[in-house]
Amino acid sequence: FENAEQAILAYQKQSFPLIFVDVGLPGMDGLQFCKWVRAQPNGSKAFIMVATAKGQPPDMSVILDVGANDFLPKPYEVTALGVRLTVAERQMKDFFRRTELEESLRQSQEDYQRILEIAQEGACRLDAEARVTAINAQLCAMLGREAKEMIGKPVTGFFGESAREDLAQVLSDQKDGKEVKREIRFQRKDGSACFAHLSAAPLGEEGAGFKGSLWVLADVTSRKNLESELQETRERLESQLKDVQAEL
Repeated sequence: FENAEQAILAYQKQSFPLIFVDVGLPGMDGLQFCKWVRAQPNGSKAFIMVATAKGQPPDMSVILDVGANDFLPKPYEVTALGVRLTVAERQMKDFFRRTELEESLRQSQEDYQRILEIAQEGACRLDAEARVTAINAQLCAMLGREAKEMIGKPVTGFFGESAREDLAQVLSDQKDGKEVKREIRFQRKDGSACFAHLSAAPLGEEGAGFKGSLWVLADVTSRKNLESELQETRERLESQLKDVQAEL
């Protein structure tokens, strides 16, 4: 393109992974054009190489400040340009690979967040150190705590002393890549017990190491209390029956 204005019109219709721009363009100069490209939604996905004239710009650091990846001083040979383009291609392959991984990670985090939000049960996400990184309102209500009290804190702080051994086994199984389903006892902020059925799945691809886990907890405290009451009633009736039999 003869000038930056023509290049802008073309760039608005399609993106270009490689941009070779002269500093001394008529109208908008090459440095201003670099800044414009970087300000676009996909501007970070382009590799920008700047051709510089002798003494232009006076401070070469300005080229990097406007977002250019590399520069080539004039006069340059085609061979030198070919070498720089080969280097640029390798760098862009690494960049796109890293960008894809970042996008995949971002999408996974959004998926986990949606799971937390729509789950009817309590749910939370833990990192590799068993710290809470996300939690939904249902689990906060179960534990009588606010999310800000739990985010970034080790999940071990929300268990009673009697459950520490069970917790250690759960985390050990998770690090071994195992899914866990079991009843476990939490401790509410007021100190009362909260029984829940835990379904825990490790995060991270197989062979990539333990990245954390996703926990879903169904509150079974009411059921546990009912079972306890039934057991007490049974024991009382059995005691009364023994007394009656002894009288007979």
